[in-house]
Amino acid sequence: MKKLYIIVALCFVSSITWGQTKRAYIKAAEKAVTEENHYAALKFYSEALDFDQNDPEIIYQVAEAARKFNAYDLAAEKYAMLTDSLVADSLYPLASYHLGEMKQRMGDYESALQYYNMYVTEYSGTDSLYELKANEAIANTEWAVERMNNPDRSAEITQLESDVNSPYSDFGASMKGDDMYFTSMQHEEQSGENFPPRNISKLHLLSGDTSVVIDDNINNTDSLVAHTSFNADESMMYYTLCEFVTADEIRCDIYRRTVLAEGEFGEAEKLSSAVNIDSFTNTQPHVVFDESRQQEVLYFVSDRPGGKGELDIYYSLINSDGDFSEAKNLESINTEGNDVTPYINKDKGLMYFSSDARQGLGGYDIYKANIEGGDFTNIEGLRPPVNSSYHDLYYTVDALEEFGLFSSNREGAAYVDPSQKACCFDIYEVEYDEVIIDLDALTFDALTKNPLFEATVHLVNAETGDTIKTVYSEADSSHVFKLKKGIEYLLIAEREHYNTATVPLSTVDITKSEELKERIYMTTDKMQLDLFTFNERTKEELAGVTVKITDVTDPDNPIYISTNDASNDYHVYLELGKKYKIEAGKFGFVTEVDYVDLTNVTVPGLIKKDMYLEVFDIEDYMPVTVYFENDQPNPRSKSTFSDKKYGELYGDYVLEKPTYIKKVARRMNANVKQEAEKDIAAFFEGDVAGGYETLKRFMRALKKELSLGRSLEIAIKGYASPVADNKYNLALGQRRVQSVKNEILAYEGGLFGPYVTSGQLILTDISYGEELADKSVSDKKGDILDSVYSVGASRERKVEIVSVTDQ
Repeated sequence: MKKLYIIVALCFVSSITWGQTKRAYIKAAEKAVTEENHYAALKFYSEALDFDQNDPEIIYQVAEAARKFNAYDLAAEKYAMLTDSLVADSLYPLASYHLGEMKQRMGDYESALQYYNMYVTEYSGTDSLYELKANEAIANTEWAVERMNNPDRSAEITQLESDVNSPYSDFGASMKGDDMYFTSMQHEEQSGENFPPRNISKLHLLSGDTSVVIDDNINNTDSLVAHTSFNADESMMYYTLCEFVTADEIRCDIYRRTVLAEGEFGEAEKLSSAVNIDSFTNTQPHVVFDESRQQEVLYFVSDRPGGKGELDIYYSLINSDGDFSEAKNLESINTEGNDVTPYINKDKGLMYFSSDARQGLGGYDIYKANIEGGDFTNIEGLRPPVNSSYHDLYYTVDALEEFGLFSSNREGAAYVDPSQKACCFDIYEVEYDEVIIDLDALTFDALTKNPLFEATVHLVNAETGDTIKTVYSEADSSHVFKLKKGIEYLLIAEREHYNTATVPLSTVDITKSEELKERIYMTTDKMQLDLFTFNERTKEELAGVTVKITDVTDPDNPIYISTNDASNDYHVYLELGKKYKIEAGKFGFVTEVDYVDLTNVTVPGLIKKDMYLEVFDIEDYMPVTVYFENDQPNPRSKSTFSDKKYGELYGDYVLEKPTYIKKVARRMNANVKQEAEKDIAAFFEGDVAGGYETLKRFMRALKKELSLGRSLEIAIKGYASPVADNKYNLALGQRRVQSVKNEILAYEGGLFGPYVTSGQLILTDISYGEELADKSVSDKKGDILDSVYSVGASRERKVEIVSVTDQ
């Protein structure tokens, strides 16, 4: 049986005549200890100590009585006297442990750690139980220091005025509409059986600014009346009646009364043995309507056998006929210590209770637990300033959790005996400011660290798995949410081509309004291509380009087509193990083609590629000049026709470069041989190769011009060196023009053919043969080194696209 946190003070201290001997005070104190009258024991031991202020045994007994009476300052003072004395310290090893305990209760955590460590260091192996408790206390105290540094900044605590709080204990406050019911120990027994009369508790009602003792029918007794709770429709009030068992111990049973009109109540009904068990305490009723069961449930506290600890929380179902089911232990809540003062906020699905055996700040702390399917989970203590290093109990809160009430004996509460700084409980109210938490979840690429657009972020309750909100952001990486305090969240980010990213986010430690930013980095198993387009002529960024990417194995189904009118960047995700063709085009520019080969790539990464588009002005290519091998195409023919394409002739011609170098250098001396070789190489690598590349660009430009509807006439001239007669060379020039026309007409599988058929494209050929050949070039057939292999002769064997004109 426990005091149940109602400090019963000013008990019998008159059983000894003042002025007696030290021994008489000690005997009286010892008798008070057996009766668990800690206040009397403290008084008598203090009187005995006046005879000898240095008596270590009396000092220890004063400290013990003060500790049990919750006179923390006095207890700490006396324990300190023993720990400061080497002789007394060895006689009372628990003095350092209890001194740490008192310092912890007073909120002096630094000193508490000092004395707990002193006990562990000096008395290791002396008492295994207290050594274990001391180590647990050290860990708990270190945790408490961190907790005190992170209070609930939304909570504002106010001690209620004197019309509620008296010099005695006031506790168990709860709201009923605008009225507040509470219990006060300020009353005295009326029977006259005890002198001085003991303090007892009665039920009070605060309505407006006036506090009154409620219905005499309930309070007209020398029993201790406490702990009101009303059912859902407020037709029934539950409460407790308690009797003294010792001077400092009481035993309670739970009763109920029907609520009548005008604040009156019906007859008292003691609850059945399903709830009340004789010889054990049954107290602190709280009644709530359980939506899942569709019936009322009574929660209460008892020290009956079979519990998990000293005082446990139980529940009993109230049947429709008012009977009670057999009470069951709330095992998921209860500990090996004391678990008391249950209260349920069914609107939020939370239970509140107090315990002295969980990780806390000291003494009894208030805890909350989620109610899930009849079970209680995620138990955690409330933060300071609601919880303190002292005892904090009887927590109740409104449905929205904006306003709460609780009782505490923290510093500032009333002292029944100011000289001892002990007792009592006062009632406090707590108001919670609205906490607004704005979250911006920003998505980024994990490799490049660039903002990631077009991502979807889900806000999920980590405890329930429920998705609270989903935000898709197309134009930027921002995803905005409103969060609530005290919740464990998950941010789940999704995006095409990326792996799902999950980031935990907790608002448990957030107790004031603030703005949060959370960066979510997403990974991909694909190769990222960052493509940038530029104007080839100016080298400036080129926006508005259309980029098409195809898998070369499936060219008819592009994997990507996009036009970026705002910028020059494109970001594409490519599968590993494939080869891709990239085409970049824009009106007024020649389409550029490039490739990305990932056929042998197995590790994803980033590829950066710049593509430069030539200005789409076909006239800029004039003239286009390509070169031919001697007597090609169709050697020794007098025909003006050839079926050869220039590309075929070009391929054979460039293979002859070593032959030309060898021929030209054969008759030269060493002084000029090296220079001649360079000239031949430069001709092949510059003029021949460059001419063919220019022809290909010209055809790309021509394709774009025709696709836009332009009607063009192209003039093509053919030339020959003078080594043969003029008539032969004229036909040879025509064959060369024909080979270039064949190359144009074969472009992209005959793309230009329909344009020629329709007359939108006219190819006009002109052959000059040798008429315009340089007169310095040899025309002697026997001098093939000059007439065939020299650079001068080679430059005469050509075809020029000399003009492009609109029809």
